[in-house]
Amino acid sequence: MPKGRTRKVAEIKQNLIGRIASGYYQSGDRFFSNRAIAARFHISYMTAHRLLKELEEEGYLGRKAQSGSFVKGEHHTYDAVGLYVSERAQIKTSYSAFLLHKLVLRLEAVDLPHKIVWTDRNTVLEDDLYPVMIDTGYLQMQLYRQNMFGFLLNQKAAPGLSSIWVDSVYIDNYSGGTAAAQIFKEYLSLDACRVFAGPEDDERSGARVSGFLSELPDAQVVSAGTWHFEEALRHVPTLFETEVKKEKCAVFCCNDKLASAVIHYCSDSGIAPPFIMGFDNMPVSEELNFSTIAVPWDEMVERTVECCVSRLGGDGSSTRHIVLNTKPLLRGLSLRH
Repeated sequence: MPKGRTRKVAEIKQNLIGRIASGYYQSGDRFFSNRAIAARFHISYMTAHRLLKELEEEGYLGRKAQSGSFVKGEHHTYDAVGLYVSERAQIKTSYSAFLLHKLVLRLEAVDLPHKIVWTDRNTVLEDDLYPVMIDTGYLQMQLYRQNMFGFLLNQKAAPGLSSIWVDSVYIDNYSGGTAAAQIFKEYLSLDACRVFAGPEDDERSGARVSGFLSELPDAQVVSAGTWHFEEALRHVPTLFETEVKKEKCAVFCCNDKLASAVIHYCSDSGIAPPFIMGFDNMPVSEELNFSTIAVPWDEMVERTVECCVSRLGGDGSSTRHIVLNTKPLLRGLSLRH
């Protein structure tokens, strides 16, 4: 320590070391700048610069040109990306399979090594794989226990300690439901509208329904109790218990497979289908030619791969939670600009 240093400056240095040692900072986290230290502790810019230089020389900090100071230390390293996927992704028509396929193609395009791990609640994360979780958010707490980063794809991270370690990209489901209702109000002349919801305990379905009801609170909600076509088909008749043929009616379905179940039921029953709005923009929406609230799948996958590249490269900075918006894809209607 330089001769003649004041007690105040010595205490500031110990304060900075204590912050690094407290566990609040992770390896790779950005530390205070010269200006921030000078302003916070009421010292000169040059004194702050000297303190950071000493912390770097003593091994507490590292410097990156034009980026500032970063906390040094050991950090978890990964050999490849682990795609932790639920068994439902083995169903070819599931959104999990659709998303997994897109992600694998993109990882292959950038030559990023990866391994698919079929997962249940007893699965233990492998230390050498950077975990990307698709419909397996129940693994999130393991990240905190193992001090390793991970990624939730198309799912919002659970709050709390584990969110410190998980990056995520997901969509604003509430806004998507709201947009669907606004389209119903602006472009359709209706006597009634209905909502065909997914599982009652599913956060995504709940947000989509809530968004829709924020604009059309009198809409009748029918729960399919599922996201899957075959099971949903059994619940479709509830949507038609009233005399829909005498009404100008529209149905907002909380995913495209529910929408396809409604269309197939109408076809098999000889009922003229109402206007149907799905959610997701899965291939079935184009095959059956119905409108949908489109999820930006390609952008979602791109953001995921960017994070994988960064974390495998040793990035230890704070986690990021990216929210993407949906966009209505109308078939048979035209949006006014």
